[in-house]
Amino acid sequence: MDEPILSPTQEHYLKRELLKLQCEGELERFNNPLALRSFGFPFTDGDPREKTLSTAKPRDSVDTIDREVSETYPMIRFFFTRFVATMPFLSPQHQDYQQFWAGKVQVFYEHFMSMSMSESLDREETTKRKKMARKLEKLVLTMFNSGVGTVNEAEYYSSGKLALTNGVVESKRFQKLLFPSKETLQAHLAKGEYVNGIMLNVCGVRKLKKANNKFLSGLNLAKTHETHYEFVIKTQLDISESQPVFVSRRYTSFKELHSKLKKKFPGKQLPKLPSKVKSIISLGGDDEGEDDDDYERIDDDEDEEEDHEEREREIEEEQMAKKHDDEIRKNLSQLFQSLKLDNSKDYKDSNPKTPTMPQHSQFDSNSSPKTPKSPIKKSAMSILSPRQWTSPKSSRSSSQENRLPREKTRVGLRSYLRNLIKDVEIAHCDILREFLFKDKIHTLSSEDQIDLKIRENLDLLLLLNQVRFQKESYAKITKLKEESLPLRAKLLESDNGLVDLFQELKTKEHVSELSPMLRNFIEWSKVEIAATIYIMFLGNDNSYEFYSQVKRLHRLMPYSIMINILRFTNPMSIMKAMMDLLMANPFGGKSLLQTLFYGILSDDMKSQTKVITELEQKIGHTELIDRLKYFVYDCTDSDLIASVKREAKELQSDVVLTVMISPQLYELSYVDDDLTGQVFESYNEYKRLLMCEDDAEQLALVNQEKVELYSNLKSLYKLYVRNRDKEIMQQLWSEPELISILKELFTMFYKPLVSLFSSAHVDVAFRNFESFMDDLIHLIDHLSHEMYVTDTSKIVDSIMKVIDSHVDEFYQFVHETYVHDKQGLFDKLIRWISDILSFLRHAKDHHATTMRINLQQLLQDSPGVDVEAVLLELDVIIANVKKRHEKYQRKLARDESKSKSLMEQNWKSINDIDVFKTTDFGINEHDLMEMEEDDDDDDEDNEQELERKSVLLQEPTTENIEKLVPKFRDQLIELLKSYS
Repeated sequence: MDEPILSPTQEHYLKRELLKLQCEGELERFNNPLALRSFGFPFTDGDPREKTLSTAKPRDSVDTIDREVSETYPMIRFFFTRFVATMPFLSPQHQDYQQFWAGKVQVFYEHFMSMSMSESLDREETTKRKKMARKLEKLVLTMFNSGVGTVNEAEYYSSGKLALTNGVVESKRFQKLLFPSKETLQAHLAKGEYVNGIMLNVCGVRKLKKANNKFLSGLNLAKTHETHYEFVIKTQLDISESQPVFVSRRYTSFKELHSKLKKKFPGKQLPKLPSKVKSIISLGGDDEGEDDDDYERIDDDEDEEEDHEEREREIEEEQMAKKHDDEIRKNLSQLFQSLKLDNSKDYKDSNPKTPTMPQHSQFDSNSSPKTPKSPIKKSAMSILSPRQWTSPKSSRSSSQENRLPREKTRVGLRSYLRNLIKDVEIAHCDILREFLFKDKIHTLSSEDQIDLKIRENLDLLLLLNQVRFQKESYAKITKLKEESLPLRAKLLESDNGLVDLFQELKTKEHVSELSPMLRNFIEWSKVEIAATIYIMFLGNDNSYEFYSQVKRLHRLMPYSIMINILRFTNPMSIMKAMMDLLMANPFGGKSLLQTLFYGILSDDMKSQTKVITELEQKIGHTELIDRLKYFVYDCTDSDLIASVKREAKELQSDVVLTVMISPQLYELSYVDDDLTGQVFESYNEYKRLLMCEDDAEQLALVNQEKVELYSNLKSLYKLYVRNRDKEIMQQLWSEPELISILKELFTMFYKPLVSLFSSAHVDVAFRNFESFMDDLIHLIDHLSHEMYVTDTSKIVDSIMKVIDSHVDEFYQFVHETYVHDKQGLFDKLIRWISDILSFLRHAKDHHATTMRINLQQLLQDSPGVDVEAVLLELDVIIANVKKRHEKYQRKLARDESKSKSLMEQNWKSINDIDVFKTTDFGINEHDLMEMEEDDDDDDEDNEQELERKSVLLQEPTTENIEKLVPKFRDQLIELLKSYS
């Protein structure tokens, strides 16, 4: 027997590289606006705007096109006909098949592709369209890499893969699951975490007094001083012999900082400044939480002047929200009268066929029956009112050492500052430096030191609580995963396993009646939901800010009115009627939806124009501004634009710099040589700033004044490009192609849903949701004050108890909807998903060599290909993959030393623990790991983006592997034709 040319590892990566080259080649053809004319049925090979579409296939052959394999687009067409065109909502039963794809989709595609939208290189960042294209390519490649097998590939998964990853077989989410000890967390809190060379922490709160110089103290002659709170900020630079610096700032100082940064960096998206939460945290076990309006229990003379303006604004917002809510109720009441509905009638009596609702909360057995007008529990309101705070029995009688004022604000401001310094330009600008280092505190008082120590222990306690919660969640999930093995086996034993499983949901009315394997799956889901609730509302610095918004929205939601509407109407039919109204074209004019989005884009452009004007004034050099404007707006020579972009690629520099120094633009838009020199110097300093990373000593040597010119030019260029894109989008919205396809899509998706929800009790589900939110808000209100003194296991149990009390109600809604699905939409969706899973398992389940691609034979049958050169290219590709994994392992090692990063990673890892392995369904987990690495690339900072672009330019050549693509495509076509 001949010695195999390829090792199993080489065979796997050769297949993957050939699939990648084939897929890239097919997607490249779609840059041509007329590409769909050669794609085949249901698209037309002629002009789709013609009234008579030239059909490539007769209308009655729709069922057979799913088995066609195109020689031009074998991968994309197979993906389209097998998984896109067969989606239940897009099936021929719901619309004129070719009229939709050719008459709507193809017309819009050709129109959109003819527009000159910006590219990633234009914006110096990855556009959303580019990211979506990359995701689509990765999705197609992952599916084909799993569904298409090679003769010896199975050996790779058992041995070669192990060697490639140095023994690391588990996916990254299990590698990251580490539970740090108390000592590790304590050491990290003491050491701190450096970001862009700066470590900072809002570590304490001071209560200061100052003499009252106001005239007669507002006629209060006894009041001789004022008190206010200041937040203590600890900052240290990552420089040898650097010492921590302490400063204290009022909340108004943070507002001034935010305003100054907005003016200095008009083109940047700054993090949101958290609102001031005026509450006191009690550590003594006596709950001193805040009321619904978050007023703080303060002394009579405390902070009055600072808070006066803000309180007026809050009261005004509350009044406006109440007025808006009253208007909604009034309008809907008039609607009920016009419909002759009585919205005061008892719910059960007016609709006897509707399943009855429990009149008491299952979370609190002693709670009174709920009324629609009281979305928050009375027990959640049993906090002292502001007038009671000054009484002898108020919290002032408690021990002062157990009271921590402004704690939630401190945590929110810490998150705000840490998000600011993630941007290297903001981190080292003069405004932030002055804020962090001016008027430093030379000596902390004993009271301040005690406060700092208490709050440091509080931070440690919160981290320890998170670790304990993670351990509890991890233990529950891993146990349930083991108990879910029968469910896993059932789904994998046949192609109908998923269908059989969902039939049980259709026949069983309650969760208690389900089989043990499904109940285990529901238990696993409940733990996942509990962990998500903890992360969102309790587990990080921004939790309280987000929770406050949710609580406010819930409080203002007119549940009773909405429930009455849903009781008598089909929500999907209302939505369809609204979309018909929005998309109607009266007398051939613009629709309401077009006018709405056109107006939104106009407002966005106006606000953007204001930022552009500010940047232009800061730059101050008309010649530079005119050069950018000419290149973005006025240059009509597409060859010149392409040439400048090509020049930027060759020089490996930013497009902005190339536009400024390119001799190709010299005659068209003049820029003085001295100005060009200034831009070049500023660019060098800007690049130096980005490449310093966390080296604070090098960052200190950067000339911030020189950086500012290029940074502003870069921001201005991005804004110009985005503004031009919005102008094109305005043009797109003003034309009929987009509105036509949107209307068709809404009709296709909503028509089946209207029928599905016509007999479902949506009003009951909405009332159940109200009840769940009542219980959840009541619980979070309690836990947000008691979590410092409550055992972590009780926190887990409390959240699980709320979920337990409502899970059966949710299940009944799903069950009722499934039972009344007369069109079989549920069953069609399940069979469609089963078909996808069947394709993914194809290579794993079919071991016959006739159902696999023989790459050894492919190399032997390619006499014009240098086999040794192919093997060398493969070795470089494999080495490159190995380097990426090593780089990723180094990243994991860095993250393990950061407690906060590790906390977030653990939460993600716990949420990623699945009952099923991706390999169960034929998906290569190793490829998914690389996809996740690509996802990490999407979130990189500027300096990492520069590094990524540099790596892309050094991608290994594949010119010899590319010679194998034609013969590989022939084998791939034959294999895809054999798929049933």
